[in-house]
Amino acid sequence: TDGHGVFTYFQDLITQYVYLRNGISNEFKKSETKEMSISDCYLSTLTNNYKKNKKERIKKTFYFEKKVQAVKDKATTFVIDSKEIKELTKQYSCTINEFLLSMFYKSILSNDKMNKNVYFSVPINLRKKFNSTTLKNFTLLANIGINSKENLSIEHLIQEIKKQMNIQNSIEYLGYEISKIKKLGYISKYCPLLIKNFLIRVVSYFVGNKGCMTISNLGLIQFHDSQIHSYIDAMDVVLCSREKTPYNCGIVTVNDQMHINITHNEKNQNLIYQLKEQFNNLNIKFKVQDYQESLV
Repeated sequence: TDGHGVFTYFQDLITQYVYLRNGISNEFKKSETKEMSISDCYLSTLTNNYKKNKKERIKKTFYFEKKVQAVKDKATTFVIDSKEIKELTKQYSCTINEFLLSMFYKSILSNDKMNKNVYFSVPINLRKKFNSTTLKNFTLLANIGINSKENLSIEHLIQEIKKQMNIQNSIEYLGYEISKIKKLGYISKYCPLLIKNFLIRVVSYFVGNKGCMTISNLGLIQFHDSQIHSYIDAMDVVLCSREKTPYNCGIVTVNDQMHINITHNEKNQNLIYQLKEQFNNLNIKFKVQDYQESLV
């Protein structure tokens, strides 16, 4: 599944635990997840009417230094008041995602010696776009690229991110991308597993995810029973680092407390330092929980 499916399940699990642990109810709560479907919406979604929509193509892409396999991943967490971020998004006329992405871009592009273009991968939950309640994976990645020669002001970055997100988050673009997955699904159905595994590795190597990291924002977590929130201090979502890069990022908000969890290792801390500087420049108050053992 994906982040949405995981948290749908965990909301049931946490609610049941809180009920039993605190004597709120001795009866098992009816599961919300039982009412969800487990269909493969990549194959069932109608995509005949969607046509190809061009997106920005950026060459000379930036990559972090290679992942050090011998060093165990850690997770550093920035804890921020989400209400403060919301006030800033009003000033810049953008979404929380667009604002946070601009912070990450500025943290990397502020290195004048780099002179490379930066791609981030941003998961898009397809359920609302295509009226689905599936618990199976139903996500596509938007690949947002910023040219290193562009103006580095926050306002400019946000506008560029907004422009690219509007294209890749459109129903037309997503529908066409799903149609390509559907075609591959039909072909792979009749392909022997050994050959299928080989082809997946080859395709992944040449045309796979080219972003230097994934930034996944699961947004505000709201329980159906509001009293559950009083028993929760905070939540974290920790993504494992990808095969060729030491960094990854998962963001989640509960009870107006946003946790930005950055997976890395002790030899790769520069992004952490740069983010601290960007938040300080905008007078954003934050706490840092340094070097927790990651959950992966």
